[in-house]
Amino acid sequence: MLDPDKIWLLRHGQTDWNLEGRLQGRTDIPLNQAGIIGAHQAGILMVGQRLGRILSSPLQRAMTTAQIVAVSQGITAVADPRLIERDFGRLEGMMRRDILRGDGSSDSFITAEDAGGGAEPWSQVKARMKAAYDDLPDNRGPVLIVSHMAALTALTEALGYAPPVFYNSTPVLLSSLSCLVSDCRASS
Repeated sequence: MLDPDKIWLLRHGQTDWNLEGRLQGRTDIPLNQAGIIGAHQAGILMVGQRLGRILSSPLQRAMTTAQIVAVSQGITAVADPRLIERDFGRLEGMMRRDILRGDGSSDSFITAEDAGGGAEPWSQVKARMKAAYDDLPDNRGPVLIVSHMAALTALTEALGYAPPVFYNSTPVLLSSLSCLVSDCRASS
């Protein structure tokens, strides 16, 4: 069983599309200068954690973030395709404020089972993120998972935690999240 005190989650550094409010999904957008600086700051924050492993989405915004943090740890970041962002289909590239769901909010579509536009079903995102988590070794020290907002939200939901807002370049310790179910720490 993995110790939630040793699992760190990190959303990639900022991109120009983040600044513009565009939905990125699997569109492979690079970090901007602020994103590179943020990744370096995340690396500094993680120095004392003595990470045993860094796993990342293969998209360049996440992988670049992971590689920058990995340098601070003296280890290598490894891409895991299951950690990729949710495929939002035809919604990718759209302004988030223009994508409204039934409740009128511009972000409720992120976790909707059917986000529309040919998006990957939410249950599928949760299942693949949980599968990647379940494959983590429990004996190699703390682990950092570098991914994306929807993907990390799916993972935390799948593990029974209340998902936080994942800010760019801000590490979150899994055990610091609130459990939605009484045994979420025991099941993760």
